[in-house]
Amino acid sequence: MKKIISGPIIQGLRQDFGSYIRNVFVLTAVVSLPFALFEQLIFKYASSLEDKTFYGIVGIIASLIELFLIQLILGFGVKKLGVYHRSWIQHIQYYFKHLVIETLRSYAKIAIGILLLILPGIYRYLQYSLVGYVVQFNNSYNEGQIDALEASKRLTKIDFWRYSATLILTHIVIVGIQFHGVRFVLALNPIEWFFNFFFEVFISALFYLLFYQYYKQLSLK
Repeated sequence: MKKIISGPIIQGLRQDFGSYIRNVFVLTAVVSLPFALFEQLIFKYASSLEDKTFYGIVGIIASLIELFLIQLILGFGVKKLGVYHRSWIQHIQYYFKHLVIETLRSYAKIAIGILLLILPGIYRYLQYSLVGYVVQFNNSYNEGQIDALEASKRLTKIDFWRYSATLILTHIVIVGIQFHGVRFVLALNPIEWFFNFFFEVFISALFYLLFYQYYKQLSLK
């Protein structure tokens, strides 16, 4: 792993990790828990629901809202490592609209790539994977001087293969944790379910900080 992740990134991760986790772990878990419980309800009653399509769409929308909120909370945790005067609610209010717009723009381009061929879609996903960081941490974007998608493409291009390998590996880990968690039902395995939930929150926060370090190092080049 050290051959994939450069020394400055590992050093930054070690330096910020303790304070960052204290800033975001409980808050992230509190915000994520209602969505996780909602997914359990859908899973429990899915077989008896007459309109599965409707509840499937509701589940997708809920997952997207959770994704946006968690990205913003983790971004807030990074900003709190320095001097930052907004509360987490103010942070979400300030960045939410921009994050939604830029993320959906990137998803649209990724979807077009997937429709053409699978590989172009994956390539575009890698290119646009830093959009959320640009939205929250790039002053030029907040001043309207740059496009978030183009900025993400420029940054990921700098060290594309190493960055892409790290992103793919972290996604494999997250999917593995989620796949492992599918075995547990809250009503039947509450201890295992909560352990897997908190572990996933912890790993997601760790990986967010990891890619923030990537974003910071790439921005310097």
